[in-house]
Amino acid sequence: MKIPGFQRLCRLLTRRHVRVIMYHRFAPTSSGDARRVDADCLEGQLGYILAHHEIWNPDRYLQLLTAGVFEASRPPVVVTVDDGYADFYTVAFPLLRRHGIGATVFVTTGFIAGRCWFWWDRLSYLLRAAPRGERRFTVAGVTAHGDPAAVEARRALWRVFANHLSTLPDDDKETALADLAEALQVALPAQAPPEYAGMTWDQIRELADHGMTLGAHTLSHPVLSRVDNDRAWQEISRSRDELAEQIGRDVVWFCYPQGLPTDFRPETVELVRQAGFRGCFTAFPDPFHDGHPYTLPRYSVSADDVRFRWMMCGAEHMMLRWQALFSRRTGA
Repeated sequence: MKIPGFQRLCRLLTRRHVRVIMYHRFAPTSSGDARRVDADCLEGQLGYILAHHEIWNPDRYLQLLTAGVFEASRPPVVVTVDDGYADFYTVAFPLLRRHGIGATVFVTTGFIAGRCWFWWDRLSYLLRAAPRGERRFTVAGVTAHGDPAAVEARRALWRVFANHLSTLPDDDKETALADLAEALQVALPAQAPPEYAGMTWDQIRELADHGMTLGAHTLSHPVLSRVDNDRAWQEISRSRDELAEQIGRDVVWFCYPQGLPTDFRPETVELVRQAGFRGCFTAFPDPFHDGHPYTLPRYSVSADDVRFRWMMCGAEHMMLRWQALFSRRTGA
């Protein structure tokens, strides 16, 4: 990253590559939590974007895919944010407005309405509430040791269990969390506590009124490949309708919960199309995507500045392409 001209050369070689970047959580100050981007870090990232990139929205990206005409003086970037946490409104939204950058915010409508909160946050809450001291935890058949009162140990426990739970059907996740809550004798609140809370509908409407694009992200964030088509249709279409009713305008963009290659099926893609969405985003980079508007790739953003610059300048895209080409040629 420190080689003179390296980033500039990468941007030149990948100038037609549309970088779609994905955020989730934010923090006012550095928290040491890799899942959250703090205000100072975000300020630096937005400044970097403005210095080297052209800001697009999803509709502009779709226009490129359908018309095939590339008109940009600098490599384009589309900024997206998933889930609808309150810290987007308090931390990121003011900075985006100050810099004149529009973002697309994909909201889980049941979360905004207070009907649910996310399983990974409930896992975090239970570990925080666990009795102090070194102990053995078993979640869904996976066992790990640590003192949850120690921050780094708690984060390590969370990573172990969250990685495992992310592979399970939703019913199994719920059973695992209920069993852990019972074992710890901790009552899970029905609604998310402030640290894990979502925005309000009034805040969502304010985003829409100030140039942010609002997209749907299901009712309750299930992994759509692990539910039947009837449930998937309800999650997709009703989240669109609920969000549209609240903001008073059409909702035409969607993103898959969790969003990895195994988290949606061809049938899921077709349901999104039938629901009337113009397009849909995944949650992984794909250097050889065919420009299909319902499987648009994204890069996940963290507070790691070196990785951010590596990704934004296009080096990661080139590396992924080279790796994929090598694998194809060697059959690896």
